[in-house]
Amino acid sequence: MNVYLDLVFFLNFFLDSVLLFTVDIVLKRNVKKKRILLGGLLGSSSTFLSLNSFELFLFKFFVSVTMVLVCFSFHSLKELMTNILYLYFVSILLGGFFYYLNLEFSYNVIQNLFVSNQFR
Repeated sequence: MNVYLDLVFFLNFFLDSVLLFTVDIVLKRNVKKKRILLGGLLGSSSTFLSLNSFELFLFKFFVSVTMVLVCFSFHSLKELMTNILYLYFVSILLGGFFYYLNLEFSYNVIQNLFVSNQFR
């Protein structure tokens, strides 16, 4: 199986940008698209790090806070916390939606036939 690193990077960049764009729409922040794309680029820059789980967790949290600061800038601590909480809330919703789509549209191959997992 081949893993295309540029495709993984682009997918991560796209999903980070979608998350920031969704937070922008929900909170009505009216941020320029350049700042959203810059925040998505910052978030996807940490795609290929090889750290242990705890270091990676801390680094990803730091990157998410930095993404929010780059995208929405700092006005007050309350607004920063709101932006971060909405970023995590939207990412949980989007992840659950992708998990649902994966379950709904996944197929197994049994004796050269594609069988849907929908009718288990």
